[in-house]
Amino acid sequence: MSTDRDELPDGVINAEPAGGWESGAVADAETREASARAAEPVDGVPDGFVESAEIQAGLDPDLRTDEQVRDDEEAQR
Repeated sequence: MSTDRDELPDGVINAEPAGGWESGAVADAETREASARAAEPVDGVPDGFVESAEIQAGLDPDLRTDEQVRDDEEAQR
């Protein structure tokens, strides 16, 4: 085994890869920026369908019930 510090033995993970770690100041700044973006108000209005009782009860809007199928069939007649 070499005594060179840059050469690691097989099976050892390099704990300091080049460019693999960032300073605490950089990480803190990124965290502050992300928090500021998350705090920005969302533009738009509430969607009544998404907030409906059916959706809140856990019904899948992409699936139709038998009753809805019958209603559609009757409407087509």
